Amino acid sequence: MTLSSAQSSIGIEFQNEKMALTKKDSVFTEFVFTEVGPFIEGFAWVNEGALYAYIDSSGHRITSYKFTEARDFKNGFAIVQVDSTTYGLITNTGEWAIEPAYREIRTAVDGILCVNLRGKWGLLDTTGNVIINTDLEEVPIIRSKDFIILKRKKYGVVNSRNETVVPFRYDFISPNGELFLDDKRLLIGHP
Repeated sequence: MTLSSAQSSIGIEFQNEKMALTKKDSVFTEFVFTEVGPFIEGFAWVNEGALYAYIDSSGHRITSYKFTEARDFKNGFAIVQVDSTTYGLITNTGEWAIEPAYREIRTAVDGILCVNLRGKWGLLDTTGNVIINTDLEEVPIIRSKDFIILKRKKYGVVNSRNETVVPFRYDFISPNGELFLDDKRLLIGHP
């Protein structure tokens, strides 16, 4: 089996229900892995039992085995879970970009993360700076640098400076820019 990587073609070999990584049919790690994720941006999550770690394409660990859930890297960051309820964000050096404190983190879009803290949603950038406080009832919909948000049972759109771009008066706003008000469908920028 081959796990493609931008840098190289890395394969997996099985022995006694354990896996090792191979390059050009040569095994270059020990047979210790019970799971191996795809190499994305040069890194893969691996498992030797109950916990996950990350390795680079040389087979060297960049983190210890400390995650209960590990996701693929995207734009230099990976969302990880450190126990059954707490998520954080690591960099491709294995350092914390955002310390684990959130009930859920949704994948970054243009460097913006949806985070859930104590049942409420908000937006952070990948350095942990707050864009929108975690006081939203629903997950914001990210549209590049604008965000569709529900406040006081009405939808509106704010930008990355949390300035209102479309007033909070609509019954619903779809991700493709359709506005719904009193059973009428409108498009953003159209009367």
